[in-house]
Amino acid sequence: MLIHSIKTQLKIMITRREYKLTFLILLGIACYGFIYDAMNSVGIDIAMVRDANDHIFYSGKYTFWYSFINIYPFLVVLPCALSYMDDYKMRIFPVYFSRTSRTTYYVSKLIAAFLGTALVFFLAFLVNFILCHAFFPHNDNTYVGQYQMGNYYRTLLVTNLGYQTDYAVFPFMRLYIFSPTLFYFVYLFIFSFMSGLLGAFVLSLTFWIKRFKPLAFIPLFVLVDYLMNMDALNFDRAINGEIYYTCYSFVDYMVPNTIPGLGLPVILAELGGFILIIVISTAYARRCDLKSLQ
Repeated sequence: MLIHSIKTQLKIMITRREYKLTFLILLGIACYGFIYDAMNSVGIDIAMVRDANDHIFYSGKYTFWYSFINIYPFLVVLPCALSYMDDYKMRIFPVYFSRTSRTTYYVSKLIAAFLGTALVFFLAFLVNFILCHAFFPHNDNTYVGQYQMGNYYRTLLVTNLGYQTDYAVFPFMRLYIFSPTLFYFVYLFIFSFMSGLLGAFVLSLTFWIKRFKPLAFIPLFVLVDYLMNMDALNFDRAINGEIYYTCYSFVDYMVPNTIPGLGLPVILAELGGFILIIVISTAYARRCDLKSLQ
């Protein structure tokens, strides 16, 4: 029953015009990033062109990444997170609940939102990944440094810090040494997974909001903006020697990032917070929705 309900919800979500619009926007961004870098590489000696992996869009070192983050929260909400509000507006809960349990409805909706949102980001940026590896060279001219040169091993071993942190590690260092391409491909899954979880998180918030769609776009945007600004202030204080630096901005954990200070306990706590809110919101919706329709 649950599997069938998930398939039904997923089919409904991916046929919505908002879902298709989000995919087109993301695909356009992914292709624009590739074309921009390709045009700027014309006429440059191939040895001086950045390695293919450094042209991948979903990277903390990419030129437009932090510009993209300004619209990222809206793109997370748009494809699937508003579907519950559509169901509420059409007052179709009695029909759903006559055919399946309320638990099945909410759980399947959250899982479908997670899968649908993760899929739209994965497919769009997979195109970017493929284009970069098809047309740019693999010459080890990377942001980490030239292969086995001083900057390379100092960055990987985190011995070139200008500040103090309890988390002086290069995430997935062994994987990067084994294969930078596989390293970036794994991060595509991490980026997609986080986007899916955030989509389900915003969907769970709509269990409380219900009616006014613009409100659904605010919480994630405010959260991302606040954590990024707080992180920038903490980083400046760490550079000045005032504090030990720890990154609390979860968007910096989603993509390859060479800035030390990414703590595993921090991101696990934040993921746990998102999941806890999803569980609480689902419990609230199960108890209150039928009463609100009477």
